Amino acid sequence: MRRIVSTAVLVIVAATCLAADPPPVIRHHATIVFDVDAHSVTVRDQVTLPAGVDTFEIDRGLVLSFVPGATADAGAGEYSGENNKVAYGGQGTFTIATFATAHQPTDEVRFSRENVGGEITATVGEEGIWLSGDSAWLPSVDDALHAGTFKIDTPAGWFPVLAGEITAQTEENGRRHTTYEITEPVDGLSLVANTFVVEERDHGGITMRTCFLERDRRLSELYLDRTAHYLDLYRDMLGEYPYRSFTTVENWFPTGYGMPGWTLLGTQVLRLPFIPYISFGHEIAHNWWGNSVFVDSDGGNWCEGLTVWCADYLYKLEESDEAAHQYRRNQLKDYAAYVGEHPEVDFPLVEFKSRHSGATRAVGYGKSMAVWHMLEKELGRDTVIAALRAVYRDFRGRPAAWDDFFAAVEQASGKDLGTFREQWLDRTGAPTITVTDVERDGTAVRFTLHQSEPVYDLLVPVVARTPRDDVQEFVRLNTAEQTFTIEAAGATELAIDPANDLFRRLDPSEIEPTLSQVFAVDEHVFVPPLTGGVIKLATAAFARDFCECDEPAMREDGQPAADAVNVLVNPDPGVLDARLPAELRVHGDLVFLGGTRINLKEYDLVFAAPSPGGGTDLVVLTTNAGRLQGLGSRLGHYGKYSWLAFPADGGRVERGNWQPAGNPLAVPILP
Repeated sequence: MRRIVSTAVLVIVAATCLAADPPPVIRHHATIVFDVDAHSVTVRDQVTLPAGVDTFEIDRGLVLSFVPGATADAGAGEYSGENNKVAYGGQGTFTIATFATAHQPTDEVRFSRENVGGEITATVGEEGIWLSGDSAWLPSVDDALHAGTFKIDTPAGWFPVLAGEITAQTEENGRRHTTYEITEPVDGLSLVANTFVVEERDHGGITMRTCFLERDRRLSELYLDRTAHYLDLYRDMLGEYPYRSFTTVENWFPTGYGMPGWTLLGTQVLRLPFIPYISFGHEIAHNWWGNSVFVDSDGGNWCEGLTVWCADYLYKLEESDEAAHQYRRNQLKDYAAYVGEHPEVDFPLVEFKSRHSGATRAVGYGKSMAVWHMLEKELGRDTVIAALRAVYRDFRGRPAAWDDFFAAVEQASGKDLGTFREQWLDRTGAPTITVTDVERDGTAVRFTLHQSEPVYDLLVPVVARTPRDDVQEFVRLNTAEQTFTIEAAGATELAIDPANDLFRRLDPSEIEPTLSQVFAVDEHVFVPPLTGGVIKLATAAFARDFCECDEPAMREDGQPAADAVNVLVNPDPGVLDARLPAELRVHGDLVFLGGTRINLKEYDLVFAAPSPGGGTDLVVLTTNAGRLQGLGSRLGHYGKYSWLAFPADGGRVERGNWQPAGNPLAVPILP
């Protein structure tokens, strides 16, 4: 197990950052009353706007009144998800009353590959209560935070969750009254309530809580244990946790949201076996990056890539060097799939705002994470961690930009990072590296590296393999072509960047067919077998889930389209044989995959296959049409893999990758 922070980091003199002024804050003293039978919410809010501000935004559908005073710009009394600007002509503090109904349907919300859930603005009913922080259900001002007291009135037995801390909770006359205090201002106010089963545990003065829709002590204990682990991890790594509680909340419709001091996970997501060990920690890390140190909207969204480096990638690094290597390689494969062949969708990191497609994820998450990994390779982990601790210390409760992080890293390292910053943040794209003229020179190896234009300044890992051991060196490549010599007596092979430490364009031969190559295109053609009415109907349902559309393109002749990315269900033998990878053999209901036998009566097999016309198709093999139901929406979790075997009993999904065709950066050295 790797130690995340060495003792030395804790005594490094951290860089002093010039923190921006704290954002303005709206102060609330609100009473919020829900009527689940009427699907309504009534609010009375004593509001103090920031100094010099006399206009606020609020949902245009609300019936709004000043107290005392007349109704102002009254809406229809139903949340719309769109805002009105309202001018307040007085001074200081004022009070408003609002009323609206909301019952947006949630039963058709899909868990999308690129968007974590449907954008539900507001809904109040017996199934649950949800008011989105992205909507102005309370007065809002651009770039202003929220703080204050919030008294929430729900039916008895209902438990509301909001940012902040519970300071009072009582039940009487069939109603529950819960008071939250927000003393650490937050940049959005989301509220959820339901008939939760609540479990709590103290962890060094921090209240850890689970709010689940049904009693599941084992699952609750797991999430409480993982919460304690992550709170300790990030306290030691970055600094003290900024709140006094953390709550894990189960939602009745698909979500994967992280709010200050709590996270809202849909039932399906919450119960996925890998979530507590990966994505859950990512959401907790956001309490340092995003919810505490805010993103300066003018400087690009640094938050997601840094959180990936501090969470998802870190967990792989703790697992093993090979797991971390494969994680980096998968980021490069994603970039190749979603951006490499589509330069029109590329953009500089300083222009990243939010994820809404495979390309925005590959750049805003993957490339951004790689920037931090390359900084670690250039400067050392202790230096990078010291800089992050300085940013957290100086920008807590304030917005930060990429420039602020680089200023902290430069001060911690004593190095000028202007070129590094410009090439990775301000440019689009990534370098392509090739190697030529590899030869022995006595006990040394001489070789020439080439890179594409525009030229990058790169610290390139080079490994010379010898019968005795591997010799690793780092060479500085900062021109289009440079020749290097390294000492490696008896070397038999030279490998350039073998562990994918650089963010670069992979050669096509380095990339095996994966599901992400299929997801990367916007349109697919779905091909059921020529015969079998039941399987054709099931394929149509599978296709709607897969493409997240109502009218997928379907073929009726059992033949794939020559100029499209095909998704083939139980293809006819000739079609299937043309797409079988070398590692896969199919004999009736039995599949032999890399020496492992899979019975299609017990598993459904999904695999990415090279198309005879170029590109990648997807093949689905099943013996039970009913098992196709819901399979299409599950595949988005597994884009990095070549093949998946889904057990009929719902157990662990087997998965793996085909062997790449080759690697032109690994060159044999002739005697």
